[in-house]
Amino acid sequence: MKIIRIILMISATIAVLASCSDKHTEVEKPQPREAGAIYMIGASIVAPENTWFEMGCEQLGLTSINRAVSGTRPTDSAVRISRGGEFSFEELDSFDVFAIMHCHELEVCDESKLLEDYHDYDVNEKMNYSQAFDYIIRKYIDECRALEHNPDSQWFGIEGGKPVKIMLCTHWHDARVVYNTSIRRLAERWKDYTHLCAFDENIGFTKDEPDPVTGEQISIRFAQNEYGNTEVIDGVTYGWHPTRGKDSEIQFRMARIFADAVREYLGDECLPDK
Repeated sequence: MKIIRIILMISATIAVLASCSDKHTEVEKPQPREAGAIYMIGASIVAPENTWFEMGCEQLGLTSINRAVSGTRPTDSAVRISRGGEFSFEELDSFDVFAIMHCHELEVCDESKLLEDYHDYDVNEKMNYSQAFDYIIRKYIDECRALEHNPDSQWFGIEGGKPVKIMLCTHWHDARVVYNTSIRRLAERWKDYTHLCAFDENIGFTKDEPDPVTGEQISIRFAQNEYGNTEVIDGVTYGWHPTRGKDSEIQFRMARIFADAVREYLGDECLPDK
């Protein structure tokens, strides 16, 4: 009988400890990770001379890493990524959102051009833009996942590796219909990994309403007075590059729109306290 009582006492103790362990585990659920930085690639409309990206990140308390270069295309970015020259290991391991703004007026989500295995693409500067975007996204996803197995990564041993968060961006206004429409389809195609920053819907004007003073497209009013002031799409003249610098109204608007999109994507709980 004494042995039976001892066994019963041990069983009861184990049950209590297991119950406490379960409660402890429930209390100690990991909190959302606080974001620190956003990495941006793109061309002239997001190049550092603009400042909207940097100002948007500053509003959020995040570090801006701007690798956009005027005159480049998504195909150029695809080539750099394929060669391992886009971001360093330290950058890949640490930034939280990968933002892309290559907004040329071309189709970027033509599924008839896509291959089942992205490794089969002939990655070069002249490749199809839909293929370039597909390659960039899928390559980035795989690189984030691979960090699970890299002992030098903070994501080592974490199932799935680094969480994939990609911000796709429309053109700064709604005149580039081909691009804006297709970038939305691309965002929907990769909705588990992407979020859309819709400048075109939030910029404060539309191509369908001309400037009440000049009768021209309102976007011209906000375009820079240097090279590349305007562009013609389907016979209509629009503003091309927005005026640049921290004192530019349009840069301020874009910064606010971008910050709002990031906040919606990440949630306030993942942003630094300012």
